[in-house]
Amino acid sequence: MTYIQYLRIGELSIAMLLILYAESYSAIRNFAIRHGDTIAPNRDLLALGAANLIQRTQCR
Repeated sequence: MTYIQYLRIGELSIAMLLILYAESYSAIRNFAIRHGDTIAPNRDLLALGAANLIQRTQCR
């Protein structure tokens, strides 16, 4: 792969990361509001990441 291709992949990766962050935060916020819970974005997104890692190890 060329440098330009790696750069393009990097740009797309950053865009995808921002979209996934916004979507995850939105889901966490809606769930918390619906159930009267407080929102702690760092805690909630860390828990989501941990759940994804655990799920990944279970699939293998």
